[in-house]
Amino acid sequence: MQIEHYYCVNYDKPIYDELIERGIKVTIDDKISKSSSPQMIFKVYTTKEDELNSFTKLVTKYGMGIRDLVFSKKELSEANWLLFRSTNMKLESLSEKTIELGCRKSRILYYHTRQVAPYALKPIKWKNNNHFYSSYEGAFKHIFCDDYARALLEKQEFKGLNFGEVLWAHKNISLPDAHQLIITNPLSIEAVLNLDDTVPSHCPICGKKNYDYNHNKLFRIEIDKSYLDESQDFYETDCDFTIGFSPTPFLICSQRVYSFLTSMNLTRNLCFEPLIVK
Repeated sequence: MQIEHYYCVNYDKPIYDELIERGIKVTIDDKISKSSSPQMIFKVYTTKEDELNSFTKLVTKYGMGIRDLVFSKKELSEANWLLFRSTNMKLESLSEKTIELGCRKSRILYYHTRQVAPYALKPIKWKNNNHFYSSYEGAFKHIFCDDYARALLEKQEFKGLNFGEVLWAHKNISLPDAHQLIITNPLSIEAVLNLDDTVPSHCPICGKKNYDYNHNKLFRIEIDKSYLDESQDFYETDCDFTIGFSPTPFLICSQRVYSFLTSMNLTRNLCFEPLIVK
């Protein structure tokens, strides 16, 4: 396991020179920002968080970057269960009926939302080996696939997965070559072992409960293995976990699913992480 530190920051020659000297690839882009300064785009990988402190100038000026955990193929292939999410929020529902907006937090933000009707989308152009996308409204939890991926998944008869209808926007008929992944196994909050690492929060209007975790810490959910049935393949936590302002459940799949998707080259736009099970 490594920690990835992603940066897209203003060009700074001393920092740039140090990165190049250490063999780190840096892309210079003068089109991202309208400011006079071009942007440096790069990633630094460490095995421990304090290792980044050796980049004194970088950390002093730009902090720790956007952090994420990166796992080796060996770590992923040896995990019995994995968390998964989409990495491409490409789709946007064109129906106001799809998402029920919960209690308002500000002019554009809400304390919680939920899907109450099928998505209504424009025809999706699946290309370049893309078989999965997600939506702006549902973040990574509302995932869609094409006919090809659905046929392969259905043939495997994975347990805990159904497919929802997607509508053709403005036509009120089914959209061809588009299906929403529906996970049918809820995972109780009692299964989560490290709730002490989160901060329970309640909607101040209706009382709905979420669990917040600090984005400055690399939080990994831990699950009691007695809640995971080895005959099943998909689970979704029945409560939301919040980082920033996007409450979402955790999605879980079995090693059977991960191995199959990998063998069929179907993992593009999907990110996996070994689930900690105790």
